[in-house]
Amino acid sequence: MPRIPVVSRTMTVTVCKTLIVDVEAGDTFQEEITIPREYNTNEKRLKAVKAAYETDQLKPVNILSYEVLTRKYYMLESDFIQHAKIEAEPVPEQKETETHKQAETKEKEINLVKPSLKGRKRRKKRK
Repeated sequence: MPRIPVVSRTMTVTVCKTLIVDVEAGDTFQEEITIPREYNTNEKRLKAVKAAYETDQLKPVNILSYEVLTRKYYMLESDFIQHAKIEAEPVPEQKETETHKQAETKEKEINLVKPSLKGRKRRKKRK
């Protein structure tokens, strides 16, 4: 089976069981909402949940419980390219450090260098 190229990342997320008020219907319900990173206090968790989930109709009002998980997320490379945002400035191209011919020439030069005398016993000079 051929290898399928993917883009992956291991992330810490917080899964919050949240009490939500439906303003128009006047109901409350509970929903699990996943937010990135780990937060120290319920106030910070609620603030992050509100930023991700709150609308004019649905208002998160309390974090009932939470769990911090480390998960590996992935997506197909083609999906990543299709959905990713592109940076404003392009990445500078890397200069080619040496051509194939230059590398071959260096390899030949290395092979022509005399072996070192390290590890060999030296002959005593005769008088």
